[in-house]
Amino acid sequence: MINFTVPGLPQPQGSKRPGKNRKTGKLIMIEDNDNLKPWRALAIFAAREAMGQFLGWKPIDEAVEVTAWCYFPRPKGHFGTGRNAGVVKASAPKWPSVKPDGDKLGRAIGDVLTQAGVLRDDSRIVDWHLFKRYGTAPRVEVYVRPMEPTL
Repeated sequence: MINFTVPGLPQPQGSKRPGKNRKTGKLIMIEDNDNLKPWRALAIFAAREAMGQFLGWKPIDEAVEVTAWCYFPRPKGHFGTGRNAGVVKASAPKWPSVKPDGDKLGRAIGDVLTQAGVLRDDSRIVDWHLFKRYGTAPRVEVYVRPMEPTL
């Protein structure tokens, strides 16, 4: 099993938009989320750092289960004012059932696992468990484990 934490706001991998390569002028597809690239670099670093504790690590090339906990900060409007500034309002939603979409978060995490060398390919993920929660520190906690053999 390997696990790691990516500090910072979880970033989705979503739509792409057409653009031009600055050097060649050819048409290319660009990620719509400008924050994805720096987040992905941080996530790949965290994953590789976690793998560094295992000498001779080779990408997993078998079925795996991935669990990811994505923590988001609560919007300011969820808190009271004045002496209740740090208290969550009773009317505030318990769950972050807003954007970004869980499937787009999963897509970004799956690509990180492949690009970091944790998995040979993210097609090896056969069980996905992705949770969106509010938390005091925005982050993504990722847990990868090989599937148990079935009889």
